[in-house]
Amino acid sequence: MCVKNPRLWWPNGYGPQNLYRLHLSFPVAGAVSDARDVSFGIRKITYALPGSDNLALSVNGVPVVAKGGDWGLDEAMKRLRERDWTP
Repeated sequence: MCVKNPRLWWPNGYGPQNLYRLHLSFPVAGAVSDARDVSFGIRKITYALPGSDNLALSVNGVPVVAKGGDWGLDEAMKRLRERDWTP
């Protein structure tokens, strides 16, 4: 599937957090074995600034300032369930 001209997700203060909804279902032998509805945003995160040796965080090609601590691409890609980290 290709999304042409997607409405991008932006960090707070940089633009709207546009979300899409996706419905997935898996038919097996004429019956749906599993189905899910998923919300997601489309964005591109990079850690390089063209023409520079410095590390720079960019979202959708726009340099952004990361506020707070413990941020990083590794953290963004994990699928942690709330029950796994909530006391």
